[in-house]
Amino acid sequence: MLITTGMKFKHSEESIARHSAAKKLWHQNNSIEGENNPFYGKKHSEETLKHMSEIKTGSNHPMYGTHRSQETKDKIGLVHKGKVVSQETRDKLSASHRKVYTCPHCNTSGGRMMLRWHFDNCKSILQTTP
Repeated sequence: MLITTGMKFKHSEESIARHSAAKKLWHQNNSIEGENNPFYGKKHSEETLKHMSEIKTGSNHPMYGTHRSQETKDKIGLVHKGKVVSQETRDKLSASHRKVYTCPHCNTSGGRMMLRWHFDNCKSILQTTP
């Protein structure tokens, strides 16, 4: 049986199989993983990391403005259902949620919502600005 790939060429299943095997062999011999990778053993500078972060922030992020459908959310939920999280991970999550933030304007302390809402809407700031 011949398979049409484009307008003029027809490849047999045997030809496709040979091409696939040759391609796999090429990738095995020309791998850029581990020590063969030019960036192996190197690290990005803090400045570069900051720049890469800024490039993908807000409207520049590939997922900006997209929303997951309910079907997708259900699929993600099924994948994570029954997942066992190590005690170490639980402790890290717990510690990150317990972090306390203090307002630099009125010294009020609170959780993560302090960063999101209070700091910009602090009454101390609102009263001092005309």
